[in-house]
Amino acid sequence: MMFNTWFSLIAQLSMMTVLAAVNPGMISRITPNGFRFLNDVGVQKIEEMVKQYPIPPQSGKSHGISYKLWNVEVVDFDIPISELRAGPGPKLTISASNMYMKLSGNFEVKFFGSHSGDFDAFIKNISLLISVFVAESDGRPSVDTSSSYCTFNVRDVYLDLHGHKFISRKLADRINDYLNENGCSEIVDAVNTQLQQRLTKLTMVASIYEGMELDYSLLRTPTVTDHVFDITHKGEVYATGHHSEMPGPRPRFPVGSDQSRMFYVWISDYLINSAGYVLHNIGYLHYNVTQDDIPDGSEVSLNTSQFPMAMLFPQVRKLFPDMMTQFHIQSTKQPVVNTTAEKVTFTVNGEISAYVTNPKNTLTYLFTLGFEFSASVKVAIKRQNVTWVSYFESVSLELVDSAIGDVKIDFLKSVLPSAITKYVIPRVNAMGAIGKEIPSFEDYHSSNAFICQGERFLKFGTDLRFYSPAEKVFEELFELFISK
Repeated sequence: MMFNTWFSLIAQLSMMTVLAAVNPGMISRITPNGFRFLNDVGVQKIEEMVKQYPIPPQSGKSHGISYKLWNVEVVDFDIPISELRAGPGPKLTISASNMYMKLSGNFEVKFFGSHSGDFDAFIKNISLLISVFVAESDGRPSVDTSSSYCTFNVRDVYLDLHGHKFISRKLADRINDYLNENGCSEIVDAVNTQLQQRLTKLTMVASIYEGMELDYSLLRTPTVTDHVFDITHKGEVYATGHHSEMPGPRPRFPVGSDQSRMFYVWISDYLINSAGYVLHNIGYLHYNVTQDDIPDGSEVSLNTSQFPMAMLFPQVRKLFPDMMTQFHIQSTKQPVVNTTAEKVTFTVNGEISAYVTNPKNTLTYLFTLGFEFSASVKVAIKRQNVTWVSYFESVSLELVDSAIGDVKIDFLKSVLPSAITKYVIPRVNAMGAIGKEIPSFEDYHSSNAFICQGERFLKFGTDLRFYSPAEKVFEELFELFISK
């Protein structure tokens, strides 16, 4: 029994050590400017939510006065001064002052008789200071605080029961005392229970493509340096529902101390290569090229007696004259991406199997060629899109298998680089010139964004700003005009 206990303890400690040493596949950063942005957005959302918050009927007894309140609604709520900042340590500090709230509703009071009517309540000079500690728990963010890290104060409550001044003053004093006595405990409970419960339900896996999902769960407690909040994520792509690890180590990569933007994301080669690992394993990198893939009006044909088949494979033309062919392309191992400060290089290894299509749509196998193709990419930001320019690097061919004897591929090997440079790369670059739009959040869009390469990572930095639909269209038109 003791042996089992010790063995279990050692195993758990060993696993904790391994997990602590895991390098992230992705790192995100929030800078002080980012926290200022989040504070401004949060204040706006809170003010909107509080004004719409349904207040249930209230009743009680205070200083010999029995009261009932109903139809209570928030008429106005304002947070003129507030700040959200990180540190020291893994904590967030929230401060607000000069907050103001106005309520209205109906009342009934029993004090030397029964009195009823409508009322207005004004709560002024509300201040709050609270620190919330952030940690990692089961891959999700976790929050915790206590009353010792909270200060809440209401300096002025004015209650107008419309003609009942004595009762108004008594109840106002009671409301003021209650808020000051219980404000922090209510806020702490909201953080430790309501907010924490929401965080435990967060999904740290996102679907990014059919059959693929990104695990961006937290590896450890966020770190804070100079009020910069760095979050380490697992950052690995898996087949949906099947989280088997990609072989090989997770390399470390530097993040530096850049604070010029609000938000940053570093994406490692490991994350990108894990996507290639999944694509290869689920058989996604498999495509059949038929005549239907050739654009109408093209000089290129997959007929054995026409260009280029007749020229590249004369042996096939003699054995199967005037017949259509098709090619089955598949990866033989996962694609590999290697990022440097100058460019992103990717290499694909695969096989091309050729077949003749018979009259009844059966296939006759011809031969298989093995290939290794390498290209490089430079990425950039243009307006609201990530764009790219591709460059051909190299390609190699070899005959792997043949059902029709020795297939001469020397000529194909000599013309293939030129064909890729002339036909394939321009089509890829045409798509890259348009690019892919940077995701937006509601009406908040990327601004002043950049993307760059480093050793084993891509770095993306951006500010966010609010755009109305009209503003966004105008700015895009303006940027398009000045870029001409």
